[in-house]
Amino acid sequence: MFQRKPFTHGAVEFSLLGEMMAQLTPRCSDPCIVTRQTAIDCIQMALIVQQRFKGHPADHIVYKDEVIDALPVLKEQAVKRDPNALFSVINDLSKALSKKVPNDQLVGFLNKLFEGLLDSQSHSSSGACVVLNTILKTRGSELMSRVPQILRSLHEKLTLILDHQQTRTGTLRAVRTLVTHHLIPSLSALLKYPTPFDEHVVEMWKMIAQDGQLTTSIFDHILELLARSLPYEEKDDPREKTSTLKTAMPVPLAATCILSELFKSEDSEAQVLDYYE
Repeated sequence: MFQRKPFTHGAVEFSLLGEMMAQLTPRCSDPCIVTRQTAIDCIQMALIVQQRFKGHPADHIVYKDEVIDALPVLKEQAVKRDPNALFSVINDLSKALSKKVPNDQLVGFLNKLFEGLLDSQSHSSSGACVVLNTILKTRGSELMSRVPQILRSLHEKLTLILDHQQTRTGTLRAVRTLVTHHLIPSLSALLKYPTPFDEHVVEMWKMIAQDGQLTTSIFDHILELLARSLPYEEKDDPREKTSTLKTAMPVPLAATCILSELFKSEDSEAQVLDYYE
């Protein structure tokens, strides 16, 4: 019915589109070929329903949508078992999804997609990761107000992604992509992580350090922050009234830990030498 007949009372949004497509995404790279093709079919049908909601006619001659019309081609290509061919299919699908997720459903889409990073099938979790990176690369500029929430979600997923190294690496790249889009909000959020950093936060900084330009910007911000921050606060020692206790301030301490992780990375050697040679 939705496929045949458009709404006639003004354009509206299919409010479940984003979450539905995100839930289907891991299945598009499922080890079972029939499941892959069915998932792509379902995404195409969801997009067609969205078009009917917006009042567009079902007649493809009257109204054409290049993204929707290209999905059957991806469905046919999804029969290939070669990992490189499957990656190409998911990469193309990710570009299509990036164009079709409505602005007001982007956060909901990502929240559901994060769950796909924990899929029991490594092909599926990797596929979700490919889509995540494309979405953050192309739509990340829209997410400034959500940076702390997204970083928390990615950190949480990293603590649970233990067996699928490709998915783990891709998730770390997603962190770096988000930081590239929103450096100051990202640093403000990452400076609040407890010290000493856990292994997952350390890996996040190792990945960030692989981008030389980004590392330079981080050095600038961190050094400026340390220059205008008190490294510790003094309080009276309750055990000895004539003495004081010096307690490290959380933000400068976290900033120092960040510098420490960046200094340890071979990828940031050139940036370190620029500052300290």
